[in-house]
Amino acid sequence: MLLMAKMPLETARERAEDWRRRFETLSVPAGETSVTTTLSIGLAEFPTHAATSRALIECADQALYQAKARGRNRVVCYAPTVVV
Repeated sequence: MLLMAKMPLETARERAEDWRRRFETLSVPAGETSVTTTLSIGLAEFPTHAATSRALIECADQALYQAKARGRNRVVCYAPTVVV
């Protein structure tokens, strides 16, 4: 978890997207091969998405799971789901 205080959601999304792109280009030597991986990030904004720290973490966690469900290696901003 990373807290980006006083940062608008769009700026945080842009920064997270930059980190995601940079992360996927990293290659770590591992014996005779190398390891690459990807990064999924979930974002939530206080107080827009939640009024407490616990609820904010839950929103960011939901966004992270949405990123993974959509194919991983992406940044997703929290959006409440509507159940009908």
